[in-house]
Amino acid sequence: MPTTTPASFESFFQTATTVWPYKYQVRLATTHPFPDVLDVPTGLGKTAAVVLGWLWQRRGHRDKLVRQATPRRLVYCLPMRVLVEQTFGETIRWLHRLGCLDALPGFDPDGPAGWKDYCPRPHAETADKIAVHLLMGGEPRRDWDLFPERDAILIGTQDMLLSRALNRGYGMSRFRWPMHFGMLGNDCLWVMDEVQLMGSGLGTTVQVDLFQKKFWPPQQPCHFLWMSATLGQSLLRTRDREDLGLAKIEPNRLFALEGTEKQEPAVRERLTAEKQIEVRKDAPSIRKRDGSGVLDRHQADRITLVILNTVPVAQGWFRQLRAVLASESKDEGASPPEVILLHSRFRPPDRQRQLESLQRFVDQQTREMGTVEGHLGLIIVSTQVIEAGIDLSSIRLWSEIAPWASVVQRLGRLNREGKQDGATAMFWMPGGTEENDKGAPNESKKKRERIGPYLKKDLETARKLLDSVRLRMEQNGEGRPYREALDEVLQTEESQKALEV
Repeated sequence: MPTTTPASFESFFQTATTVWPYKYQVRLATTHPFPDVLDVPTGLGKTAAVVLGWLWQRRGHRDKLVRQATPRRLVYCLPMRVLVEQTFGETIRWLHRLGCLDALPGFDPDGPAGWKDYCPRPHAETADKIAVHLLMGGEPRRDWDLFPERDAILIGTQDMLLSRALNRGYGMSRFRWPMHFGMLGNDCLWVMDEVQLMGSGLGTTVQVDLFQKKFWPPQQPCHFLWMSATLGQSLLRTRDREDLGLAKIEPNRLFALEGTEKQEPAVRERLTAEKQIEVRKDAPSIRKRDGSGVLDRHQADRITLVILNTVPVAQGWFRQLRAVLASESKDEGASPPEVILLHSRFRPPDRQRQLESLQRFVDQQTREMGTVEGHLGLIIVSTQVIEAGIDLSSIRLWSEIAPWASVVQRLGRLNREGKQDGATAMFWMPGGTEENDKGAPNESKKKRERIGPYLKKDLETARKLLDSVRLRMEQNGEGRPYREALDEVLQTEESQKALEV
């Protein structure tokens, strides 16, 4: 840590992030031990709350017993590469500002290459600094296991981390499997973020936690923390946990916003952000005479977000938008708005260029209105990779209907900061089976039950729940806040069932 550690977590957090923490972030950092489940709405800084909360308890807390009881390794597990890269970059910046990052002399996280230039000191003689390690396929291997006695942060994709926790580490010599198995099974705080995207990886973490608690306790305790903005009550439910009475989320182990924390001005502004919802009968047009097309409703200086469920459909939309804008620009001689495409199939350099274009626009947005003065605006065409981790705020959201958890996440990218008047989301059902599967004549019954990657019944449920939110917002002819209507729907049995993972 720095020579003089800030006396309070508030000052500590501000030094790391340059902004003052929310009240819930302070409460989380000063609560020991950490909860099992963190259920906080999107856009309220869960990553910073957990990473800096762990660091405060490990290095900055006044109580020596708390510092000693806090696990020495933070293991941050994410389902997607793009989320890992963003979390890794932010964590490096926070530790660098605090003066506790283990890095080679001269490293600057805000330099041209950013976190790409980061490398821990090889064979460092002192343990006063904390190294941050990236575990992701295709990245250079770092020997993070050489110093098991030192504090460290490991950030990686679930395949790399969970395979090591199961003693079958991907991309490494099998002779080193037991080393990583032992280190990741002892003295660690495991954080599972964006669990709605983890698939079978979520059940794996739930089972590993159960086995450690009931059957094979580690030498040094591990703690597991799951977090998402869309958590269902079945989060911890597996057959083994049900048999042992550990399938329910205990109220005292669930961390959520309290009443006073919701009334904090900055939090309340986000929770009461204006959002209008339209559920369309069919997909929208690029341009339309009545002004209802995607380009017709785009606003200069702002972000329009178009989210599709599959990569081919997203690529098709991107090509159509570019073609229409190029034609209009040629005819009218005016510059078009910028259009970028995001999906999971880019090669790393191509993906990095797209993300840099997005980040340049986001960095220029004003805090007051979320605009970029003098810019023609940005249109982002994306798949579900945009649902989590990327901190952006749009004034228009066009989206195919997806499973309910994904719909809630997508709505979290609309008027995120609560300062963009007239923010509107337009949803429609994606094309039928024939369109998504290219009309395969011998498709099985199971295939006919799907639309693209999702079950048709899940999309129908999401459409009904979206309509429920919209109707509650229009109830009695009065405009109710989006978040108030959403919270009511989230408490319904149908919503809880749809959020089961």
